[in-house]
Amino acid sequence: MENITERISFKNEILRKLVHLASSFVPVFYLLTDKYFTLILLTFCVAFMLFLDIGRYKSAAVNKYYIKFLKPVLRQKEEKTNKFLFTGGTFVFISDLLCVLIFPKEIAIAAMFVMIFCDSFAAIVGKSIGKLKINNKTLEGTLAFIVSGFFLSLILPKYTNSNFEYYIFIFVIVLTALIELIEFKIDDNLIIPLLFGSLYWFSVWLFIL
Repeated sequence: MENITERISFKNEILRKLVHLASSFVPVFYLLTDKYFTLILLTFCVAFMLFLDIGRYKSAAVNKYYIKFLKPVLRQKEEKTNKFLFTGGTFVFISDLLCVLIFPKEIAIAAMFVMIFCDSFAAIVGKSIGKLKINNKTLEGTLAFIVSGFFLSLILPKYTNSNFEYYIFIFVIVLTALIELIEFKIDDNLIIPLLFGSLYWFSVWLFIL
């Protein structure tokens, strides 16, 4: 969800979230293939992003061209190279890799889509109409996260054949949105999918399996 202490312009927020949405190729790829091929893909993606992050930190020339092409979608802290930092894109692929490694296929796919779509929709709504602040987030963004999660619950494949899993999905979406209002030092792109996936898997095990 949008952090109001890290504001960029609405136009650039849209561009950033379009890039974010482009990462949906990972869960789609996983849906159509298997764990082995998806892990290979994500290993290359993570390695490439780490190469860029390390290159930016070590080389002023690399950082110059990186910022030249990607400045509109970078947050202010991501432009700084006085200390080594992962960009949001690096966290996205790391979290995807962890989801595939840790969770069953359907839960991993759901966790990735929640991070991609719910977080993007929440940021756009929070940026455009967000007024009621909760810590560094907005109530409107939180509600957008929950609403988009509800629609995901209707279309994503489920781990079991039980209809009760739909209610679990929605419950976990709400719980994730509320927990995400707490200020964590960990990047949202990492914490949201791992939090959602863990809560979802545990809830399915507790109430259905």
